[in-house]
Amino acid sequence: MIAVSFDPSGRLDEAVLSRALAPLAAEISPPAALRLAHAPPVAAATAGPLRCLLEGELFNRAELARALGLSPQTEAAELVALAFGRWDLAALQRLRGTFAVALWDGDRGRGVFATDHFAVRPWYVRRTAATLLAATSMRALLRMLPTAPEPNPGRAITWLAPTSWPGGETLARGVERLPGAHAVLIVDGRVSIHRWWQPAYREPLRASRPELVEQLRAALGDAVRERLPSTQTTGVILSGGFDSSAVTGVAASESETAGAPRTYSVGFPQDPEMDESTRVRELVSARGLPSCLLGVEPVGLVRLALEYQRDWGIPAGGPGYLLERPLLERAAKDGVRGMLDGQGGDELFGFDPYLIADRLRRGQLRGALRLLATLPDRSGLPSRGAVRTLVREYAVRPLLPTWVEQRLWLRGDPGRHLPAWLRRDRLDLFLASDARLAWKQRGEGPLWWRNHVTLLTGGRGGLAEYVGHRGRDLALQMRPALLDPDLVELALQIPPELAYGGINRSLARDSVAGDLPDSVRLAAKKSNLGSFYHQTLAGADLAPIRSLLTPSDAQIYEYVDRERMLELLAAPPAVGDSGWSGWSLVIWIALTGEIALRSLADASFAQSFIDAHDPPGRSQYEIQ
Repeated sequence: MIAVSFDPSGRLDEAVLSRALAPLAAEISPPAALRLAHAPPVAAATAGPLRCLLEGELFNRAELARALGLSPQTEAAELVALAFGRWDLAALQRLRGTFAVALWDGDRGRGVFATDHFAVRPWYVRRTAATLLAATSMRALLRMLPTAPEPNPGRAITWLAPTSWPGGETLARGVERLPGAHAVLIVDGRVSIHRWWQPAYREPLRASRPELVEQLRAALGDAVRERLPSTQTTGVILSGGFDSSAVTGVAASESETAGAPRTYSVGFPQDPEMDESTRVRELVSARGLPSCLLGVEPVGLVRLALEYQRDWGIPAGGPGYLLERPLLERAAKDGVRGMLDGQGGDELFGFDPYLIADRLRRGQLRGALRLLATLPDRSGLPSRGAVRTLVREYAVRPLLPTWVEQRLWLRGDPGRHLPAWLRRDRLDLFLASDARLAWKQRGEGPLWWRNHVTLLTGGRGGLAEYVGHRGRDLALQMRPALLDPDLVELALQIPPELAYGGINRSLARDSVAGDLPDSVRLAAKKSNLGSFYHQTLAGADLAPIRSLLTPSDAQIYEYVDRERMLELLAAPPAVGDSGWSGWSLVIWIALTGEIALRSLADASFAQSFIDAHDPPGRSQYEIQ
């Protein structure tokens, strides 16, 4: 963990950093305008006037060492310091990995505090034009503040809606999560934010489908291979869906020198609609991979959400953590040190519907209709009603100027856009905080590209934040193979029409033909785990949820209609009943939102609730 304070006035003292890293054994720099503190496992190095702290890891150490004319055994922190000494800020573009880095140039009085391309290792920042408090843990940053921060109403309403939100805003007013590929700079006593990587629009590649398949497989191989260190055991969270299966198959093919990865999966033997263990077994058997298959009972989500908030100072990313946590614990017990997964595949490999609008913009009506008739996993044109909706949302609206689309959205009763569980008097806040159309305001490229690059970069901040935290306390390095800048750059140049027609992710599926058995590679159906999460929230976990959300002083009722929430809590629908999946979503975001808002005012809230209410814990078992 790293913590930073900068205040030329000298009003910030050592106690600020001591609070951040307590009770860890921390090293704090001598008194100065800028002070650094760090605790293991952060690596430190000094190169001339440059002091470097590195949290996380680099994937391209050998390549970086060659470029610097150094031994491949050179420590990562020293490589980063020397890279900055040679290339300055351009050094960041040469780094590959999941990292947070802090650099201070004593001669120039300049600081650089950067996160990796996707902020898997984020910085949390409280800043003014001339002062800075920052830490690589939200919990640590909150401890540095002189008083508990007020909630951020805009972020609270978008969490509870849920809907898109601007950039790196957090639930704490005045605290931001530094987005991926960004750095905080201190230059001449001034604090600013600098974006150091941003894909630029380039015309789609002019290559045959077989050539593109080959390029995609090579890029996948590079991304996975650099995350398979030969000196460590690597694990893969394998769901049975295509994305994690593709990563697993490629890892098996690329691991001749690194050792076969171990797979970790959850099965549902009692529910064929959710169970993907057959595909898991087919894959691990075909590739000869060691595997672990666990069953997880639908209980323990409330306690897990409280523990996550207690440990990290941020709300849990999604109910899927209930399934992933036991896999991570088992992997750590098995001696695994790095984990791969298929997170980010939807955005990387999926089709972009705004290509339809681009065809219309160019006067290609037949081309637009052809795309409508070849949506992935469909045969022929959708129903007339579905066509009207698709044309309105993906052909007409995207072509309107943003201000026109916003005016149309607000025409009539704008309250129709407000989720039914939110307070009507919070409509203005909801409308002002919504960032649905931010992607359209990018200044370059066709509409499909603007949307795609937004999803692949800034749009995945919450996902990357969750991935980076979920196994950190187990000493596991999270290495999401599909969150890779070179893969992203390639994906943004693949002709978008190739994602239409036939099975979804068809190009990606073709690219791993030699890595997966066809029964897995060409399986189009993806199980829906919604009923499992519903059973959890509406079952044994419902009592502690009611304890959290029933009191009239619950923090969410600044934004949520309490009467509506009490109705939802009183009568959970059964799986299959009208609105059952929507019920689960509302309860989950209300639960995690309440825990987060209470914890802002009282950092001990999560543990105090656990002690007072003893919510049920998790339960899992091994499947033979």
